[in-house]
Amino acid sequence: MSRLVVTDTGPRIHLAEADVLHLLELVGEICILETVLTELERDSTDTSELEFTVEQVEYDDATYPHLDSGETAALVLCADRNAVLLTDDLDAWKTAQEEDIEVHGSVGVILYAYSHSELCKLPLPTPSAHTRLGP
Repeated sequence: MSRLVVTDTGPRIHLAEADVLHLLELVGEICILETVLTELERDSTDTSELEFTVEQVEYDDATYPHLDSGETAALVLCADRNAVLLTDDLDAWKTAQEEDIEVHGSVGVILYAYSHSELCKLPLPTPSAHTRLGP
């Protein structure tokens, strides 16, 4: 059985910018929250190549007042379903660790793909407007 992986906005945007969004499917069953999906659509992030489920999570705004709605909903779902959280947000990362939720970021996804010999099969991405070279 595949592990449920709840992703926040950051990893999806960053992996899409690197043209490796499909690597998310290697780490488990991807779940995206409606709140996060709205953020991605607002930022014009294309997620059409990725298979994922969409969940709506109800929570109290006071649950994690220091986090935004997407991060809070993701943490609530992870705690409820014993899922893995993917986030590049430091505050969400620290909160997940405090709640004993397994947490990884974009780099973790790339390292996982590398350790499973998936990166050697990928063509090198073409530099785009999002690619930053140098300082």
